[in-house]
Amino acid sequence: MRPFLFKTSSGRIWELDFFRGCMILLMFLAHFLYDLMLFGTTWSFAVPAWAEPANAAWRFLMSDDYTFFDSVIVFGFFAAAGLSSSLTRSGWMHGLKVLGFAFVVSLCSGLVGMVIRFGVLHALGVCMLFEALLRSLKANKIVVGVLAALFLLAGLYPMSGAPLPEVLRPYDWFFEVFGWPIGVYDDYTPLIPHLGLFLLGSLAGRTVYAQKRSLAPAARPLIGLPIEFLGRHSLPIYVTHQLILFGLFTAFSLISSLPLPF
Repeated sequence: MRPFLFKTSSGRIWELDFFRGCMILLMFLAHFLYDLMLFGTTWSFAVPAWAEPANAAWRFLMSDDYTFFDSVIVFGFFAAAGLSSSLTRSGWMHGLKVLGFAFVVSLCSGLVGMVIRFGVLHALGVCMLFEALLRSLKANKIVVGVLAALFLLAGLYPMSGAPLPEVLRPYDWFFEVFGWPIGVYDDYTPLIPHLGLFLLGSLAGRTVYAQKRSLAPAARPLIGLPIEFLGRHSLPIYVTHQLILFGLFTAFSLISSLPLPF
């Protein structure tokens, strides 16, 4: 066996942890740039306008490149979560736990000037409960595939900017979770089309990982262990990373505002 590879014996699917860890790193980078854009304008040290960190972050976040970058992260997160949910025996518990964290995030979002009513964690929690329901009903792969396609195709309607049909207007509070927000919110992640992405991942788990074991147990790279760690603990990292980033950026902003000793 080559020195930079080792065989896993924990029973976990290492490549799934690794993939989730990569998505966490990309998400961290996206949120770092967002916070840089917010806080960078408060820094007092002088830099050329073209090289100002906040301006550079703003240009990227407003570009088509970031739209693609963000889509990759969201697709990866929901597909990986769906794949994982198809392999676990405690889908109900995982879904309720994620929803619990989601409601805490909603309560705390106002403290940092944000309004999160139905964000990524809310959508993931509902998706997990839906997957658990499908498993309880013993839905086969064909049913899961059809539902995934329906939710993905249904996403084309609200994404096109089409309004909620008039007959459904009295229930707009309910359809908000499917893609028609009543107001303007941060981190808004409706079930359409994200539940379709989640079910697509679930279908992959039921098909590719039907045996519930790694496809390449002897090809696990040592260099990927830190990334696997992020993937194994993705939920607490997701919940806490913005608080850490806000704290660091706030501290740096305060330091940059102090008078220089020379």
